[in-house]
Amino acid sequence: MFVSSLRLSYIVIFFLNFLTGIEYAVILPTALQFLQRYGGNQVELGFCLSAYSFSSLFSSPIMGRWSDKTNNTKLIIIIANFFQIAGSFMYFMGISTWFIIAGRLVAGIGLGVVSVTFSDVIKNTNAEERSPILSRIMVGRQIGMIIGPVFNFAMLNLNYKIGPFLLDKLSAPGLLMTGAWTLLQIVVIFFYTNLNDFNKKAEETSDEQTGLLASESAAQSYNSIRVVDNSETGPFILRLYNEYIRDEVIAVYCSTFTVFFMQTVLETMLTPFTRDYFNWSDIENSVLYGLAGLEIMIVFVLLSFLSKKIKDRNLLMIGIVGNLLTLIFLIVYLPMAEPSKGNIQQYLLFIFPVFGNVFSLPFIVLASISLLSKITSVHSQGLSQGIRRTVVGLACILGPNWGGVFYKQWYIMIGTLILLLTMSLIMSILSFKRLVAQPITSRLNLN
Repeated sequence: MFVSSLRLSYIVIFFLNFLTGIEYAVILPTALQFLQRYGGNQVELGFCLSAYSFSSLFSSPIMGRWSDKTNNTKLIIIIANFFQIAGSFMYFMGISTWFIIAGRLVAGIGLGVVSVTFSDVIKNTNAEERSPILSRIMVGRQIGMIIGPVFNFAMLNLNYKIGPFLLDKLSAPGLLMTGAWTLLQIVVIFFYTNLNDFNKKAEETSDEQTGLLASESAAQSYNSIRVVDNSETGPFILRLYNEYIRDEVIAVYCSTFTVFFMQTVLETMLTPFTRDYFNWSDIENSVLYGLAGLEIMIVFVLLSFLSKKIKDRNLLMIGIVGNLLTLIFLIVYLPMAEPSKGNIQQYLLFIFPVFGNVFSLPFIVLASISLLSKITSVHSQGLSQGIRRTVVGLACILGPNWGGVFYKQWYIMIGTLILLLTMSLIMSILSFKRLVAQPITSRLNLN
């Protein structure tokens, strides 16, 4: 019963990540057309896409800190889901462009709970099992992104009235996500148990059986986490400074920003590039995105096994170097590319580095989450992952704008990505020895 309930909690976290992938896949393709119905244009589309990430910039660290103080992840998920439900229903209602944007802004508040679920997993797993579990959870988002287009296809012929609101292929994604988040809410209420509760039960059982030895074993099992008594004594700002303004922490956050900034820049230029140079339609691009999502899912599954054999800092280096090599290839190829329909060689010269880049992404994503859990305090994992989510959100806001402004100015667009990745590589090399958990006796006391 104990193991079964724990597995249910992990399934709920997986389902939550799955829904974030579904939402991305069903909202993004039709957002521009939906806004155009109410007089919107590309500018409003930019606001609509950025709003979701913008509100999560603030909700992620706030929810993360709340999680650290209360350890009540279930309550935080329930409250966050209300924002997702409300925001999704506002999107379905439409009414005006700014009402749609407001809906995305409200829904984005609920996105902050992703960092809370990650911190809950981190706090209640040891070093050996943490990375494999996190990689399997993150696969959920990729599966959602692959399955999402199926829902778009199913909603193509919808044309109904629900009261004053039109339900068609453009508004249906909002109603679909309203129902999906409502379903998750019910599942959380009845089937989710805080992972911390399982940990307490395990410790109580162990104490009854082995007494004092159990507490020593428990301390050793968390030897991979930087355990610090994060009490209220001492200035909070000073404790934040001591915890996060360190070379190794900044290196991980910098790598996180760079990889998501790079991903969104390349996503932004991909569709117009294939249209202008290959004359591809939405169908070809959808296939390309689907294959990329499938590749990421496979890599995450692969990492669930590799992470048991390879240290997180080595995974991080592999990801950075892999992405750097593909960008160097692109900065050489793109300025020489010429529009040509049906040229297989041109296709391969573009697709090869793109899929090489996609292959390297999960290495950095997984390693950054796992490393943060080992180089920051166990008592501040919610805040650590919340700050990471804020960094991701900032990258997702800036990336599309950079890719849009400097489209076809390849040396500036790709050159900046190479510069950022090189900086991340240098910082990671300089702090390489510290990108690992230190013995408890040598850890800094934040107070």
